[in-house]
Amino acid sequence: MSKAKAKNSAEEMSSPTSVDQLHFRVLLLDDEEGAQVVLRGAFERLDGVVLDEVTCCATCGEALGALDDHVYDLAVLDYHLKGETSEALIERLAGCPAAPPVIAIASAGDAYLSAALTRAGAHRYLEKSDIDSPRFEEAVHSTVQFGRERRKRLAQQDEAMQCLDELTPREREVAHLISQGLLSKQIAAQLDCCTGTVNLHRSHLMHKTGSQSVADLVRLVLRAEPPIQ
Repeated sequence: MSKAKAKNSAEEMSSPTSVDQLHFRVLLLDDEEGAQVVLRGAFERLDGVVLDEVTCCATCGEALGALDDHVYDLAVLDYHLKGETSEALIERLAGCPAAPPVIAIASAGDAYLSAALTRAGAHRYLEKSDIDSPRFEEAVHSTVQFGRERRKRLAQQDEAMQCLDELTPREREVAHLISQGLLSKQIAAQLDCCTGTVNLHRSHLMHKTGSQSVADLVRLVLRAEPPIQ
């Protein structure tokens, strides 16, 4: 799933139609058709929720194909599938910031499994018995919100990176040194040039990025950096 796809859809998916309704798209992975029906019904019974799209898959391969073609706010993945588990898929989605956050579901409570799936990247872990409980509604709302905030940060990061790409290599170098708190004299010594040259680069990069202050520039540089995992 590309960053561009996530960026193009971030604004659409982060702007609810009304303050009382949560619109979102969900991917369901369960190899039992009856379980898919139960899950979908549980979503439809949630107060203030409108399902704009529901995609049901029976295998991890089907789920990956759907993720390549669509953007989802949430993925609900059953752990135990025929001949496989969803753990590898959870790990794959966790490594892609543009992917939807995951609620992992298993048929029975298991503290070890809960910890393992959380380490793999699942945002929440539920038992199937939780589907008809308030815990399910809370998990859905918190996970969808988490995903939207993550997509918003990703869009801001892409915008900042595009802005810095307009700079020359030397201007980007100066911008990063400024973000580290170095003064023009210190930057000049590090780059082996005169202070006047550094000040000229500062003037150019401030104009190109539209920064009104050094603080604005520092925030821009920091937004362009990938988050610490």
